Amino acid sequence: MKRSFILIIVLFALTYGHSQNWIIQNSGTLSHLSTVCFTNSDTGYVGGVSDSGTALMLKTANGGTTWDSLSLGIIMGYLSSIVFTDVETGYAVGGGQFFYPPYSVGTILKTTDGGTTWNNWNPGLTHPLWSVQFPDKNTGYAVGFSSIYKTTNAGVSWDSLPVMSQYGLTSVFFTDSINGFMVADHGYIFKTTNGGVNWNIQNSGTTNYLNSVYFLNALTGYVVGGNGTILKTTNGGTDWVTQNSGISNFLSSVYFIDTATGYAVGDGGIILQTADGGANWIIQNSPALALCSICFPSSDTGYTVGAKGIILKTTNGGGVGVNENHISSQFIKTYPNPAIDKITIEASEQSTKGNLSILNLNGQELLQQTITKPLTMLDITTLPTGVYFLRLINNKQVQVGKINKE
Repeated sequence: MKRSFILIIVLFALTYGHSQNWIIQNSGTLSHLSTVCFTNSDTGYVGGVSDSGTALMLKTANGGTTWDSLSLGIIMGYLSSIVFTDVETGYAVGGGQFFYPPYSVGTILKTTDGGTTWNNWNPGLTHPLWSVQFPDKNTGYAVGFSSIYKTTNAGVSWDSLPVMSQYGLTSVFFTDSINGFMVADHGYIFKTTNGGVNWNIQNSGTTNYLNSVYFLNALTGYVVGGNGTILKTTNGGTDWVTQNSGISNFLSSVYFIDTATGYAVGDGGIILQTADGGANWIIQNSPALALCSICFPSSDTGYTVGAKGIILKTTNGGGVGVNENHISSQFIKTYPNPAIDKITIEASEQSTKGNLSILNLNGQELLQQTITKPLTMLDITTLPTGVYFLRLINNKQVQVGKINKE
């Protein structure tokens, strides 16, 4: 009875909830979006990489109703992190690795006019940067693979700080100008108490890839990463406690509104919410294939971005999630893809009984079919040419996929 009740909730939330809780915004692009930042309830920025391999940035001035592309010039690679210290002054970092000169590049951009113009601090940076954060308007830190940069003059200049080169640094967060944390691959967490001059390794208790760190204050912070990893500290990093996310998805970003309410997003379009400081995490529905970044400009209004130009917005904190720690998310196997008239759905053994939906890019459900065996053929003749999302739900898993109809 309990499983049947949970299944009904899951089906209802994932079939109908996307129109109520997390709403797809018209980004105007199908490019990969990796970071989102808002300066107030109306003004926000999204960064990513275009199909041509150059950095892109979008801006909204009306709470996500419309998004306009900003002029950055030709900057190779992606934008991975954006932060603003006031409504006019902002910074973005990124870069990429290529099979032709310059092979590997890094980017630090700054604007002083709300994103109208951006200046590249040092086009000669040789390593991509993945995270930037400013604890105050003058002091900022940017990290990437084997690189840490610091500014104390609002980005006029950046100094390279010493770091052990073998670490792939992914995220940085300072609680004030001198006390900060970095996370990296292989479960590494680093802490500094002297503005980055020295870094001490913390005992994370995991070897999983760590991708995002967020602190509410000097003592309480969270880290997320691979295999559904969520870590919490309440003593400034002296101890890190593993929290039960209930999933195995890669988690890309974590954000807390207050000491009780927080969110994490990641692969499979997963959105997790906690209302008790991480003691319990619930799954919120999402029409996305993969999510990379999340932020909340207010307690109820939030945005998350990811693959295929997806921008989602909520005005009610994401609504009601599914409080079931055993639900996980995987990708559906489909073939042929692209397809003209019929596709074959290959479900995992655990998903042979479930509900399959085909959604358009606006999250509208167009077709629905019950799955009762590992291989199911689906007729898509009536669908117009285009890109569609797949979602397969049962009481144990949420599987997602994408198809191209020719």
